[in-house]
Amino acid sequence: MGELFLVLGGVVLVAVIFFARKGRQQRERQEAERRENAREANRLLKDINKSLGFPEGTGPTGIMVDGEYRVVNVGHTERMKTDPTYAFGNEVAEILLEMNDLEGALKEAEAQGDHSLAAKIRAEMTTLETRAMALAEKQQR
Repeated sequence: MGELFLVLGGVVLVAVIFFARKGRQQRERQEAERRENAREANRLLKDINKSLGFPEGTGPTGIMVDGEYRVVNVGHTERMKTDPTYAFGNEVAEILLEMNDLEGALKEAEAQGDHSLAAKIRAEMTTLETRAMALAEKQQR
C-alpha cells in the first residue's frame, strides 16, 4: 500500500512540475510576443511617419504603458491635439496594433481547430481593414 502512495505521489509530482514548466514557457512566449509586437508597431509607425513626410526621428512615436502600446510625441502634445495628420497617425497605429493582435489570435484559433472563433476574428479583421481604408481615403482628401 505504501509503495502505491509513493508511486502515485511521484506521478503527481511529475505532473505538477510538467504543468508548472509549461505555464512558465507560455508566459515567456507571451512576453516575447508582446515585445515583438511593440517592436513591429514602432517599425510600422516609423514607416507611417516617413510616408506622411516627417523627417527621420520626428512625428508620432510609441511607448509601452501598462502593457499596452500607446502613440505619443513628447514635446508636441498641443500640436497632437489639433493636427489632423497626428490624429491620423494615431488612429492608423491603433488599427495596426489591433490587427497584429487579431492575427496572433487567429493563428491560435486555427491551431486549436476553433472554426467559430476563427470566423469571428476574421470578421473583426475585415471591419478593421474597412476602417483603415476609410481613414486612408479621408486623409487623401
